[in-house]
Amino acid sequence: MPTLFPRMPVIVFTAVLAGLGSTSAVANINLVWDPPAQTVEVGETFEIGLMAVSDSPFAQSIAALQVILDWEPDKLSLTGSNENGPYEWLHPGFPSGGLNSTWLDGDAWFTALSQLLGPLPFATPEGFLITTFTFTAEAETPLTEITIPESLGGFTTNIFDGKIPGLDVTGLLGTAEVTIVPDPATLLLVTGGALVLLLRRRRS
Repeated sequence: MPTLFPRMPVIVFTAVLAGLGSTSAVANINLVWDPPAQTVEVGETFEIGLMAVSDSPFAQSIAALQVILDWEPDKLSLTGSNENGPYEWLHPGFPSGGLNSTWLDGDAWFTALSQLLGPLPFATPEGFLITTFTFTAEAETPLTEITIPESLGGFTTNIFDGKIPGLDVTGLLGTAEVTIVPDPATLLLVTGGALVLLLRRRRS
């Protein structure tokens, strides 16, 4: 079985530092997509944000997280992530090997750690941007999804609390819906060709 998180000792250490002297109860943190649905053109590269949302009225700190992404590789291709959120994560990205050996099979594994000695990030009820992923639309389809599986190939999706050491506070895992339409040039070509055929049939 592959290692679930190559940096797990660092995660636990981060959680311990953040959680010294803390015994308060916590809520769960949901992972949702922003936007939850969008329409893009074939060949278009688009962005989708991963949000951490506290399921209570209060903000909740995060020590570390690891997230599995899953999509249809014949419809979408992952191109990377942009760390454009409000928090500067420690070593955010896709660890080599495992699910990240190739993205051609439609899955990947993203990880991020909080700063060891700096402030912690907080999931809020309104939503906190973790990172922004970029995908390219490969083929036309009325609906394809980007999901966050709980586990896949020995890897897991987890969010670790920033106050209580090692506490998994993973809540609901969202699904994003993507509609892919033909690009205008292709649509014009197809429409024009159909009109030409129709005119020829009428003349004959």
